[in-house]
Amino acid sequence: AARQTEIDLANARAEASFSPRRMTYVLDGGRARTTRKQMFESWVQAVRCDDDSQRCLFSKEVEADCRTRDELYALAIRRGAAVLALAKKHGIDVTSDDFELLWMTADFESPLYLHLFLFIPTLVGQASDAQLQEWLPLAKECRLIGNYAQTEMG
Repeated sequence: AARQTEIDLANARAEASFSPRRMTYVLDGGRARTTRKQMFESWVQAVRCDDDSQRCLFSKEVEADCRTRDELYALAIRRGAAVLALAKKHGIDVTSDDFELLWMTADFESPLYLHLFLFIPTLVGQASDAQLQEWLPLAKECRLIGNYAQTEMG
């Protein structure tokens, strides 16, 4: 089924009345961003499971092996830690656009999402300089995990 999907996509791209490559650039936000995304994809695909299977940690088959909610949660934490490790290895700050692109490229769900993409930006936007100096480094390294909640108006 996956192979047929690849064939169908290739045929559709060949028959398109526009350049699929240029459309990719538009959807990704430009040629440079597409290039970054492709580089990030290669990084993500190189991350292997800790077992002897040599499977990519982010593959759907690894997710399908999870039998319980606890196993899915543990996998999500491992995946989040792997993305954070990639960012650290390559000097990507967790508050940068590149980190967001790396995370989106990995394409997985994680309980760390709220911390990284809601709590940290709120901290940056609302904390005093003294609070930022104390709490932001801890939050960026996930030594402090925060969350974000908002009540509805009215």
